[in-house]
Amino acid sequence: MQLIASPTPVVSDGQLLVKVHACGVNFADVLLCRGDYQRRPVLPFTPGLEVCGQVVDAGPGGESLIDVRIAGPTTLPSGGLAEFCLVPASQVHRVPERMTNTQAAALTVSYETAWFALFDRAKAQPGESVLIHAGAGALGTAAIQLARAAGLKTFVTAGGPDKKRACQEQGADLVVDYSNEDFVEVLKQATQGRGVDIVLDSVGGQVFNDSVRVIANRGRIVVLGFSSGTIPSLAVNRLLLKNCSVLGMQVDWFRANDAAAARRCREELSALFERGAIVPPVGREFDFAAAPEALLAMASRSTIGKSVVVVSGSSGS
Repeated sequence: MQLIASPTPVVSDGQLLVKVHACGVNFADVLLCRGDYQRRPVLPFTPGLEVCGQVVDAGPGGESLIDVRIAGPTTLPSGGLAEFCLVPASQVHRVPERMTNTQAAALTVSYETAWFALFDRAKAQPGESVLIHAGAGALGTAAIQLARAAGLKTFVTAGGPDKKRACQEQGADLVVDYSNEDFVEVLKQATQGRGVDIVLDSVGGQVFNDSVRVIANRGRIVVLGFSSGTIPSLAVNRLLLKNCSVLGMQVDWFRANDAAAARRCREELSALFERGAIVPPVGREFDFAAAPEALLAMASRSTIGKSVVVVSGSSGS
């Protein structure tokens, strides 16, 4: 990665030009830079999939948002690790007044992904149980908060005492330290052998295979990614024996193809924030020039909560 001067992007129909205040960092940014993501923008490109910033220009129809502080996904190759970037006008939301720039930058990818996984794909109901893998990361903490707000019993895996403690602080009912505990055995005991109703798996590999062992009858496993680097294969006879389902979830599809659901998601997230049910946990802030360090920290899996790069101004509102 290099920090260079380049022309300010030019808006076209359906786009907003945003002066970036803060940019959320995601594992997908690491994969994009490695060329291992499902999207491969033409080089050179700017990483950064979500921002909070001020709208300074708009394509036709978006003029009412000029000067408004918004949060939303970026339009690659014009990512958010820049002073100015492009965002789709139909996919942003106004940032609540008391939400800070860094909190707003931490909201879009993780919380929208967790919301659609729980309530659209898994159709979670109060009283059900959910197993959330990698619970100390940005997606994991978002899922814990949303699950608790919805009245779900929340089981979580995390690696090491610091990450286990972070999940407990978010209110998880049971946290399994996978570095020295077998989550399959712990959860079988915790559920009296029944298993869990829902699994959110962003890890893949052996974690997915073991998740099939703890899913309850009629349970749902939602596949969110493969941070382990291994895409698992599945002996589908296990689905038959447990009457369970494996569901994929890719949040970009919902934003682009189901505007009503995406709007409902953003409205519910804002309402949950306003009543204090969710608080985006910004674990670490990086200066703009330290953006490569932020991605390296993400790649090393040393982060807890959300990492955010502060691009302009301060981290406050």
